[in-house]
Parts: sequence; structure tokens; C-alpha cells
Amino acid sequence: MRFPASKYLFWGFCLWILSGNFLSGFQHKRSLDSSSSHLSNDTRLCSDCKAPEFDKPLQNRTVVKGKKVLLKCYASGNPKPEVTWYRNGKAIRNKSGPFSIIERNGSFRLKIRMVELSDAGWYICVANNSFGRAQTQAYLTVNSVNPKSTPHKPTLENTPSSSAPLASNTQATELSQQANPGYSTRDEGQDKPTFGDEDIPTPPSLSENGSCVIYNGTICEKLLKGQPIFVRSYEKLENIEKKISIAYSRIQDYKKISKQCRPFVQPLLCHFNFPSCDKTSSVPTPRHICYEKCEFLRTDICKNEYLEARKASLQGVLLPECSTLPRKDSKQGKNCISKLKGNTQRNTKPVVGKNATPMNACYKDRGEDFRANVSVTEKGLKCQHWNATKPHHHILSPTEYPELAGGHNFCRNPGGKKEKPWCFTTDVDFKFDYCDIPSCDKTSTTPPSIQIVSILYTVIPCLLFAIIFSLVVIFICWRYHKQIIYQAAQTAATPLVPVVGKSSYPKIKEMRRETVRFIKDVGEGEFGKLYKGEVLEKVEGIQTRAILAKVLRNSSSARNRETFLRQAETWSKFSHPNVISIVGMCYNGPPTCILYECVEYGTLHDYLVENSPLEGAVDDDEDPEPLNYYDQLQIAIQIAAGMNYVSQHNYIHGDLAARNCMVGPRMTVKITDMALSRNPFSDDYCRVPNRPPMPIRWMAPEGVLNYRFTVETDIWSFGVVLWEIFSFGSRPHEGCSDEEVMDHIREHVLLPCPADCPARIFFLMKECWDILPPSRPRFSTIYTQLCALRWDTNGPREPLEKFERECFHVDV
Repeated sequence: MRFPASKYLFWGFCLWILSGNFLSGFQHKRSLDSSSSHLSNDTRLCSDCKAPEFDKPLQNRTVVKGKKVLLKCYASGNPKPEVTWYRNGKAIRNKSGPFSIIERNGSFRLKIRMVELSDAGWYICVANNSFGRAQTQAYLTVNSVNPKSTPHKPTLENTPSSSAPLASNTQATELSQQANPGYSTRDEGQDKPTFGDEDIPTPPSLSENGSCVIYNGTICEKLLKGQPIFVRSYEKLENIEKKISIAYSRIQDYKKISKQCRPFVQPLLCHFNFPSCDKTSSVPTPRHICYEKCEFLRTDICKNEYLEARKASLQGVLLPECSTLPRKDSKQGKNCISKLKGNTQRNTKPVVGKNATPMNACYKDRGEDFRANVSVTEKGLKCQHWNATKPHHHILSPTEYPELAGGHNFCRNPGGKKEKPWCFTTDVDFKFDYCDIPSCDKTSTTPPSIQIVSILYTVIPCLLFAIIFSLVVIFICWRYHKQIIYQAAQTAATPLVPVVGKSSYPKIKEMRRETVRFIKDVGEGEFGKLYKGEVLEKVEGIQTRAILAKVLRNSSSARNRETFLRQAETWSKFSHPNVISIVGMCYNGPPTCILYECVEYGTLHDYLVENSPLEGAVDDDEDPEPLNYYDQLQIAIQIAAGMNYVSQHNYIHGDLAARNCMVGPRMTVKITDMALSRNPFSDDYCRVPNRPPMPIRWMAPEGVLNYRFTVETDIWSFGVVLWEIFSFGSRPHEGCSDEEVMDHIREHVLLPCPADCPARIFFLMKECWDILPPSRPRFSTIYTQLCALRWDTNGPREPLEKFERECFHVDV
């Protein structure tokens, strides 16, 4: 039987394929066996071998575009591990583009020569040897700067920063393993002696609703180190850490904090600003402080401290607002934080009879103010917790009776409704029972006569000492007052600027409506439009006089008209070179209008933009020279002088900005109250229902959050004006929506240092932006500092006597 040649070829081809697969499988098995035996031999022969580990974790970095960055990875192990760097999940090759990898003294360094915005992202250092692997990662943030900045002036970059960045490390954490099921920071054993690029995961980005990261900061290290916390943005961690660090350091030095409240300050700050992640939830969820715990601290342990925080507008910013927290018995609060570090109950053991705490060993009257830790009744029954409704149901609430806050089971008499302190019992048969506590009126066994004598022996010496001390103080004050009067008669201190008669102010001069002519519409505020015009009557030898007219809208309500006239009356009392003056008023409208002196060059905002080094042709000889450092200081000094004057008259501006300052001849700056909130500066105002338009980009946190305006809020606004001056009219928080600006203010995210701004000026800005209002400098102090800075410049100097008189004799 003969087979065709094609069949022989077919069967030969099949035999060749089978033999090739068999040989390749045999070789693969042999390589695995040899690798396994080699690894086992290494393990058996090397007693001090260990898998790789990191001596120091990578730290998050924030750099400026164009600078160089050096990331250091310290890895050890035996055998010596091989280190590979990854950027956003992709391996980095040595000397590829701007990257270079250097090994030196046990550290593996990744160097980026010129950082670009595109270089931002996650950087992972992976070390592996035949016994396992480990990795650590950090996030690199790149900020952009003005490319036309000049280096000849001192900048903030040349001074060391006082804030330390918050480190974020994910080395060997259970959280990262849950977020990436295929990820392991260290693979022990022999199944995975090596790995490829595909084994390195890309770090997960934060979702819109937030994510959980490991806390590795410093201020809350004792409470949260190594634990997962809930965050919404990596970039905001540093700002929150800095804010808490500043607040906690100042609170520690604050002498009015009681001993019983001091242990709870740090836990309260940390757990409120860095909420822990709920490990029982399948999605990232924060664990908030329980409402009951917050109320107990607010109404009992830290009652006075919470009142001080409310006055300083810190409640809701640094300390929690209890009403917004979840309750224990609610769905949202089933896993809330009910225990803070410290002993809130002060004594957990029941105290009965003679063993009552010295804090209140007996009760007075009906025992409404009794606060001892007695938790057993006269019948020997244990008290039921006040926040429990079993076995006996009741409707007594800590909101109505603060002494019940915290869920304790101590004897109380809420509202004084019963004869003495009592409590609900845990016995089903007895709903409530009085506690075995003696009355203070019955505890005294000393004869009255002996008590009176002992009291007199104590009171009489104290009264004598108080009388003598008072006489000494009165005598010293009288001598000191007499000396001041004598010195004032010899030489009177020169005020900051001339102040015209505070006791008698002239009334606003009334102008006839037909003598006023409107020439140009220059803007619009909440009350009406602002016109540039002139008065057609002879004033001081001049036939016409240029004016600015703020016109009241004809459709305005009676309340708006009253506010309009009251503001005009208040402003007419000011007489200062740096405060715009009112020259007259038209009552016999319509329309009613206020007439201000006309300032030649318009608003300070427009003046800064027009004289910016970035505006106009460089080679045009007719263009004015841009403002220099001396000119900027001169503008800031005049605004500080004007604000110092109006603040001395108990006037709160509430809308201090470059748009509300006018510039006249010889660069004279005058503060106004025009408030052009509609046109052309409508975008600078945020409109909220039932409130007037708010310039939130210039407002302090207490003004935005609580609508509370003081001299300190004007000082914050001055810091923003100073920022406008040195950024040549740039808009604060440019590119951010009003909601994002409010988040920045709430989280104390400050404006960046303007290009070429001296470090001393930016430091003064940050002093004006202190989160604690009492810590901000006064306007008189700001004026003195700016004068001293102007004296140190290369510009024209005033005589030394005039400089000392104007800068240091400030009328506060």
C-alpha cells in the first residue's frame, strides 16, 4: 500500500510540533527546579539573609517648576537588593530624559534636573532580592511661577520655611493592600524571587468623595500615627497640619485653659480635623466624634473654653460644632468616636456616703448643682445611665439639662424638680430612687460660736491686707498720672497724621440739584450708580469743581435710604489726607446723591494694572515707568495711615480692597466707601440669599463663616490689599470659584507669595492673615513696620527727625 507524498509531509509536521513542545516544557521545568533548588540552598547556607526593607520612608515633596529634585530611597537587605524607580506605575531608566539614578552610601537617589509641571505624580522606590521585596512611595507636587520674575530683589524662596510638610508614606500598610488586591509591600517565601514592571501598581488617586491614607504627621503622632485617616485632598494635608500645629502651640501657652479640659484639647483637634477611617465600611468613610461626647465636653469639662472659642470665631474652624455631629443611636453614628484620650468621668468608681468626692461631698438646697460621682441609691441600687432608656424609659435630654451630657450614671437633680439628687435605677421594680448623699446644711457639727471666731480670724487680716494694698496702688497711680500730665505739658507727642477737631464736625453742605451735572458713568453699587461730574458754582475762586457723585436709586426702599444717609453722615466726620472727603449732598432730589472730591487717576486697582511691568510696550519712551519697590511701600503706608485713622474713630470698613482706594496727583492714595459691587467689579462679590454681596476673597474667616466684622477683619483685608499691590492688581484666588475660595478660607489656605515680593513684606501679609484675630498686628504697628522698610530702601529718604516723629509717635 502506498501513501501519497502529501500525507508523509503532514505526519512529519505534526511530529515536529509535538517534539518541540515536549522539549520546551522539559527545559522550563528544569529551569524552575534549578531555581527552586538554588533558592533553597541559599536559604539553608545564608543564616543572616533577609528580605529588603527601608530605613526611611519617602516623603511627599512640593517644588517650583524649573528647580531640581532629589528623592532618596534608603534600602537594606542581604543579599544587597536591586532598586528600581517607577513614576506613575512605569519604570524609570537611568539617564532617560531629565531623570538620573545614583547609588551612594546605601541610598538609591532619583535626581530630576529641571522639574516640569508634567513631572508631578507618584514616585515609587521598589527594592527586591531573592528573599522578597518592599516598596515605598511619595507624591511630587509641582507649582508654576511667573516666568518674567527678576532675581535682583529678595524673595521668599531665599528664606527658610517655618512649616514642615506632612509626610505621607504607604510602606507595608494594610490599607494599601486593601486598596490594591494584587499589591504587597513585601513578598516572603520563594514563589516570587523576581518580578517585572507589571507587578508595580499605580497609586490610586483620591476619589471625589475622599479616600483613606496613612497618617504620618507630627502634631497628632501620639494619637494617629500609622492609622488610616480620611482626606479629600493630598495637597490640603500640609495646610491642616500647619493650622493645628499653630493653634495647639498657642493653646498650650494659654493660661485660661482649665486642668480638667487641657488633656482633651489635642484629641479634639486631631479627631475633628483628621477623622479616622471607618474600617467597617466598604467605601472610604470618616469616623466623626459622637454628638454626646462633644456635648459633654462643651457643657461640662470645657464649658468656658468653648465660650472663648466662640468669641474668637474658632468653633467650626478648629473645634467641632456639636450640632453637626452624629448621635450614637443614629445610623450615621453607629461607629462614631465616643472615647477621647483622657478621663472624662474623672472617677469611674461609684462613690457613696462618706466616700463622696471632695469636688462636692454634699448637696445644697435641692441639689440642682450637685456634681459628685455618686452612682448608688439609698437602697443600694445601681443607677441607670442617663442616655439609656432601658429598663426605664424617660425623655430627659442633655440639650435641656446639660448636667446629663456624656451618658454617665451619676446622681443628679435635673431642673431641681425633686427634693434631692436622684437617678433611675437598673432594677425593673424600682423606677427611681434618691441617692445616699448628705445635705450640706446638716453636715456641720461645729458650734456656731467657734465657726464665727474662726471666720473672723481669717476675714479680718484679709480685709486689712486688701485695704493697705489698695491704698498703695492708688498712691502709685496718682504719682504716675501726675508725671504724665507734667510730661505732656512739656512736649506733646505728634500724632500719626493731622486730625481735625474730633469734638465738633461740620454738617454736610447741601447742594442744589440743578448745580450738579453728571458727565460719565463710572460704576454701580448696591445703592445706585457712581458718576463723574462737576458742581456749577463758585467754590474758592473756581467756577466749577470736579466731583464724584454716588446716586441713590429712585426705587430704593425707606430702609436703604436711611442706611445711605447714615453712611454719608458717618463718613462726613472724617478729615484725613488718605481718606476721601465729602464736599456736599443733594437732599432735594430726585435723585438723592452724595458728592465726593474727585481723584484724578481713578481706582488703585486700575492704577496698579496700568503701571505694571507687564503692561504696555517696552520700547515706548512715553509710557510711564512701572512702579518700583519704593512706590509700592509708599502706597501701602498711605492706606495703613488712613485705616489707622478710621479705626481710631471706631469705624469698621468691611470692604477694604484696591478697587475701593483712589489715586490722585503725586501718587496720593485715598480710601473710599464706594463699594462698586455691581459694575465693573461684580465678579469680586459673592451673592448669598438674605445677605448683602460679600467680597469673600478679601474677607477674614470669621467674616465669611459667621458674618462678624471687627477691626481685625479689616486688618486681614489690608493683608490682601498688600498682596494686590505687590502682584500689580492681580485678583486673589484667580481661577477658583466662590465655593473653592470658601473652602480655602475654611482650611486656611493662604495666598501665595507674589513674584519678586520681598520676604519681609510676605511675612507681614501672613501676620495679617493669622487665624486667631487677636494675634493680628494693629494698623499702627503695620504703619511703623512699613515706614521702617521704606527707610531701608534706596529711594529718597526723609530727614531722620521727621521719620522718627511720623513712624514712632503713632496715635493709637
